[in-house]
This record gives sequence, structure tokens and C-alpha cells, in this order.
Amino acid sequence: MVGGRKIPWWLIGCSTSAEQLNTSNMLFETRRVREDGLAGLWLTWSWILMLIVQNIWFFRLFRRARFLTPMEFYRARYAGKPADFARVYDTAILGVFVGTIWAAIGLVGMKKIGLVLFGLPPEFAFGGVSFPTDLVLITSVVTIAFTYSAAAGISGVLWTDLVQLGIALISIYVLFFSVFDDIGWDGGLRDRLRETGTVGGKDLLELVPPFSFAWIFYLVLQPILFQGGYQPGIQKMLSARSEKDVVLSLVAGVFSNFVFKSIPFYVLGLASVLVISDQYLLDNYVPLLGADGIALPDFEKAFPALVREYLPAGMLGLMVATLLCAFMSSFDSNIHMVGTFFSNDLYRPYLVKEKGEKHYVGIARLAMVVATASCVAIGFLVNDILWLTFFAVSITLSGGWVKLLRWIWWRVNGRSEVAAQIYSFFATIYILSPLGQKWVGRIVEAFGLEGNDSYYVIQTTVLAASSTVVSLMAILLTPPEPMEKLCSFYRRVKPYGWWGPVREALGEPGLKGDSVWVMTGVTMALIAFLLGGVLFVLTAFLALWSVAWPMLLVAGAGALATFKLLPVLLPGESQ
Repeated sequence: MVGGRKIPWWLIGCSTSAEQLNTSNMLFETRRVREDGLAGLWLTWSWILMLIVQNIWFFRLFRRARFLTPMEFYRARYAGKPADFARVYDTAILGVFVGTIWAAIGLVGMKKIGLVLFGLPPEFAFGGVSFPTDLVLITSVVTIAFTYSAAAGISGVLWTDLVQLGIALISIYVLFFSVFDDIGWDGGLRDRLRETGTVGGKDLLELVPPFSFAWIFYLVLQPILFQGGYQPGIQKMLSARSEKDVVLSLVAGVFSNFVFKSIPFYVLGLASVLVISDQYLLDNYVPLLGADGIALPDFEKAFPALVREYLPAGMLGLMVATLLCAFMSSFDSNIHMVGTFFSNDLYRPYLVKEKGEKHYVGIARLAMVVATASCVAIGFLVNDILWLTFFAVSITLSGGWVKLLRWIWWRVNGRSEVAAQIYSFFATIYILSPLGQKWVGRIVEAFGLEGNDSYYVIQTTVLAASSTVVSLMAILLTPPEPMEKLCSFYRRVKPYGWWGPVREALGEPGLKGDSVWVMTGVTMALIAFLLGGVLFVLTAFLALWSVAWPMLLVAGAGALATFKLLPVLLPGESQ
């Protein structure tokens, strides 16, 4: 489950990047930049802010506690039945259900790319029986990925991710340079986009989106909302050798994911506006249908269309291998986590106790089989990657800020978490229903929001804010956890924040958590270093030098500050 806690930081960082190199990721990023331009990428870049806060403020604490899975948090933090309920709920909903959805998102991408690249017929016939081509395709690739992820565990997942990432980057950059050669280097793409003018009323090279509530959500609310609870990356961080490796894996993962891997997709999305027209997509690929029944071009097929237009047969074969690698590196991580959580956090503590390790490994593999079959069903039935992504994220964030508060405030108790979980379950069902979406639509109109993200922003904010109110009411109306439980948790984790009564009960004033001021300094330095680096490389490729050079200075200053402050935060490696 944690590879003996001996996994080096650079391998975790590369594996994290490979996990994000999903087939859906290629389609999603090229679609977003084609529709909304560079300003639309702040949805993606907000994840950089989220990852920085996660690693500095929370993932290190999970690693410090030496959990086998993040769901073990509940028994460490809370007492009695509320702890068990909260653990079972988050394991089932966030660990198993949402984990299966994330794995299935890659299947939808693989299905779209495979049908476009291979030009396959709608059906295949075996023994006189016809099967839908997309079902045959996704079943085949799932079988390959499932076989080795079930056999290898976390170590095998990490090392295969590294190999797959290397293979993928080769063909991605061949396509990237082929398109650039056609359009023109040294400002060729920039100049042609400026000659084209706006697309759909938007300047695609504009980096700053118009100020709106969505802007606040992506840069402030969402990075905070994601904190303190389950995230797929936690499991890999639990296998790191030390807290220092957790932080260094963040640097490796962000540069690998958002610079080396993602920037080609951003640029290709812009280039597709010039070489793959909307009419071309309508004429050659199955369109999407709008609410009024009018056929719309499926922009998620712009990337595979570029592949078919620009890569020769030999390189096309390598790209097919890349797509398989991209799918498998995401699928194996998510399916492995689903099996791990089910076995360690549901089956072992609550269903069948005191069996041997072989038994629980076998149960984990059986859970992976069930999750894989569910992925195939979702991948076959769903076609919209963006909708499926927003659906998964909305469920993840629906519990609100209690996930964050439970780390920094001693007064949070298990009943407040249970109250937020029960409320968010029913509220999510309502707000994602047709009736709820109409209500969300009226709020969207009232705020004057536009673009693909408006419904997602509003529904997620409403869910999170209302769940937070419910949890705060439960905190105020119910007693805190037993002091003995709180003292045990504090000794194990040494959290920062409002834990004064617990420190007094321990009678050890020297036992304090990390300095909030130092953590804030490291966070700000990493934001400058990593986000500045991403923006420098992107704008340099686009020859937007008035932005590129200042971003290089920002990134350099952030790097210097990071490596000055990190030894202050982590004077020694906490094993």
C-alpha cells in the first residue's frame, strides 16, 4: 500500500505527472484553450495553487501521522460511532465511487481518441454477434491496465508510470514541433492568431480573464476547498521517505506536469483554431447536440484530429502507444486506490477482521475487478469529459470547509463531520438534478457569469458553503471529542492552529506544531517559483516577451526564497 515508505521524491513527482497525463486531460486542455483562450487556463493553473497548499499545509501531516491510507484519519481524530460512520462514508463515496469516476474519465478520453485515430466502424462482429466498437476498445485497454496494476501494488504503479511518461513525452513533442514547423516559429503562432482576431468574441492570447466571481472561486475558494480531505495524491505521499520528500515531490510534479507535459497541449489548442476548423469537426466526427438540438462541433476531438493531420504512419503508431500509456498511468493509480481503500478501510475494520495479509490483498484485487467493470460501464455510457470532471469535483468538494477545520481547530468533532456528510449527500443529489440545475441557472444569470465553468462554480460554492454552515452548527451544539482522544491525535500529528486547550492538557508547552508564518512564506515562495515558471515557459513559446521576462524574474526570486525557507520549515527529515 505504501511501498515500505521508501519511494524517492522524484519518482513520486513523475508518477503524479503521469497520472495526470490522462487521455481525457489531452482532450480537456486543448478544448478549454480553443474555446476560452489562455485566460481559460486558470481553471488548470488553480490546481498549482491547490497542490502547493496541500503539500505544505496538509499532506506533510498525513505523512507525519504514518497512515496507511488517508481514511485512517477518522479513527485517529474522532472517537466512537461518528468516527466509524465518517470513515465508511468517505471511503465509499470519495475513495471508491469518486475514484471509479476518475478512472472512467480516462476511458471516455481513450474511446474518443481511439475512434478518431483508427477510423473504426461503429460495430465489430465476433462469431456472428455484433458489439459496439467503443465497448470493444475500452474493454481491451482496461484489461491491459488492470492486469499489471492488480499484480504490482504501489511500487509497480510508480515505476510503470515513469516509463509510460517517458514514452508519452516523445510523441507529444514530435506532434508539438510538427505543428509549430507548419505554423511558424519565432512568433508565427502569435502573429497568425492576432491576424485572425477574436474567436467567439474572445482574444485567445489574453492571459487575464475578466474579473468575476469565477475568478475568485478558482484562485481563492477552490484551492482552499480542496484542503484537508481525501485527494488521490495523498496515497503516493504516504509512501514518501520523509516530509521533505513530500515537498520536493511537489516541485518535481508541478514542473513535470504543468511545464513539460501540459504546455504542448495549451499551444496545440491554440494552433487547432488555425488548422482544424469547426466545420471540419462537424463534417468528420460525430457532433454534440446542444439544448436546442442543434449540432455543435466536439472540440474534445481537436487533439486527435491534429494527430491524424500531422503525424506520419510510423509516428502515429508511437502516438497510439502514448495514448495507451497516458490512459494506463491514470487508470492504474485510481483503480489501485479504490482496491486499497475498500480493503483497508471498509472490509478489514468492519466486515472481516483478523485475517492474514494475503486475504486482504486478495480482497483489494477483487474490489479492483468490480471497480474496473464499473469504469467500463461509465466509459461506454458517458461522452462528455468536462461534465464528468465537474461532477466528480463537485462531489469531492461538497463536504465544505470542515475537512480543513478538523486539522487546525481542536473543537471540531465527529458529529460535525457526519452532519456535513449526510447533508452534502442529499444536497448534491438535488443540485445535480434537472430541478437543481434550473435553480443554479437562475443564480448564474443573476451573477452574469458566462462560459463552461459557470454552473460548476455556482453549484460547488453553494454545496460547500451550505455544508460548512451545517457542520459549524453541529460543532456549536455538540460537545468536543474526549480530551484523551485529542491528546493522542496531537502527539501523533503535532498540528498547527487553535489547539491551546489540548496543549495545556498535555502539559508539554514545547510540543508545538510548525510555524504558520514559515509555512506561509514557503507557500508564497512556491507560488512565485512554480506558477512563474509555468507562465514563463508558455509565454516564451508564444513569443509574448513582455510577459515572459517578468515571469522569469518572479520564478527566480521564488526559487531562491523556497530553498532559503525550506530548511527552516524542515530542519531535519521527519521519518
